Amino acid sequence: MVTTTTGKRLMQARERVGRTPEVQAQWLLDFALRDLRRPGGLRRPRDWQRLCEQVLVFARGADKVMRIEVPSLEEVVAAHDHLWVQILSQLRQGQDAELELSKPAPVVLVFRNGVVTDSPTTDGLTLADAFLLRTRATLTAVTAGGRRRLRFCAKPTCGRPFLARRKDAAACSAACSITVRTNRWRAANRERVARAAQRRRRRIGPRS
Repeated sequence: MVTTTTGKRLMQARERVGRTPEVQAQWLLDFALRDLRRPGGLRRPRDWQRLCEQVLVFARGADKVMRIEVPSLEEVVAAHDHLWVQILSQLRQGQDAELELSKPAPVVLVFRNGVVTDSPTTDGLTLADAFLLRTRATLTAVTAGGRRRLRFCAKPTCGRPFLARRKDAAACSAACSITVRTNRWRAANRERVARAAQRRRRRIGPRS
C-alpha cells in the first residue's frame, strides 16, 4: 500500500541518505545489509515508513523535488533484493553486474568546473529502475579514479560489502580483521603452527 509523507520527513530522509557519493554509498551498503525478510527486522511501522522515505530519496535524487507518495513495502523489498542479486552478489564473485531495466534510461551530461560527467535521469522510471541507476552512479562515483573503495570482507564466513578507508583494509570490522590477520599468519607459517600443535598434544598426552 502506498503511503504519504511530508516535506519535513523527506528533509530528514535526505539527511540520513546524505548528499555526497561517499555518504550515499555508506547508506546504500547499510541498506543492503538489512535483513528485511526476517520477522521483526524493522520493529515498528514507523521504522518501515522511514526506510521507505530514504529509499525514495536515494532513488529519485536527494536534491530533487519529490512526490509526496512513498514506495510500498513490496517495492522497497524488491529494490533490496535487486541490489543483492543483480549487483553486489555478482561483484563479490568477481563477475560483471548487468543492470536489467524495464526500459532505456536517458542520460544527462553535467558540466561543472570544466569537468563533464554523465548523470542518469530517473524521471519517468519505475522505482526499481531508478534505484538501480542511482546505485550504479553512486558506486562508480565512490570508486572513480581507480580508488578501490568498495570491498568485500575477506573473512570466509562474512563477505559483507564495505567502504575501505585504508589501502590495506581487508575486513569490514575489527572482529573480522583479527580473524583475517590470524588466518593469513597461519597460512604463511604452516610449519610453525604444526610444530606448536604437536607440542600442545605432547603436553596434554593421549586421551583416555
